[in-house]
Amino acid sequence: MQIVNFIKDSTVECSPFKWGLTLFSMGCNLHCKMCEGYNYEKVTNPNNVVGEAIEIIKNNVTPLHDSVVFIGGEPTIWGDDLESALKFCHDNGLKTKIFSNGFDYETVEKINNKGLCDAWSIDFKGLHNIQQEFGVPAQSYLPHVEYSILDIADRGLPLEIRTTFYSGNEEWREDIIKYVKDTFLRKYPHIKYIEQEDVRSII
Repeated sequence: MQIVNFIKDSTVECSPFKWGLTLFSMGCNLHCKMCEGYNYEKVTNPNNVVGEAIEIIKNNVTPLHDSVVFIGGEPTIWGDDLESALKFCHDNGLKTKIFSNGFDYETVEKINNKGLCDAWSIDFKGLHNIQQEFGVPAQSYLPHVEYSILDIADRGLPLEIRTTFYSGNEEWREDIIKYVKDTFLRKYPHIKYIEQEDVRSII
């Protein structure tokens, strides 16, 4: 599993755990407009690879760390390699958390069936202009992401749903929040919903 960057010590991304090593994986299965020219090139360019996940974990985990966080890009595209990295973490007494767009629901379910992830953060991108903004058909995006979220929630795993608001989805902010609340939060009170602003809009 190839990594393009990592944060050796993080306390925010690893919540609900205390001290995390955060790895940014190469590649993504979406092509989001908001990511173009900002992060997409960073995570899809193989020239930016700094190493393999397990080796980076071996070399950078200290007794302070209680968790390893996998962010992207999109970690689930690594399939078996991601599973191997998650298992390595568990074998060494570390909790795991994955930040995912939730589109590859089959991999999410497979990881959960094996008990390899202790907490999730799912990026819920929107309801409208899906094809235009994110590069996947709307008729597959919503069912796939909803399946991933429900699979995680039904298991009682710690789960954050995050939406980043920016020019491409801001006008539907109220619709998105209502959808998330009605579809997920009412049934699963343990889910945390986080509204984020596109950092480029506040720089």
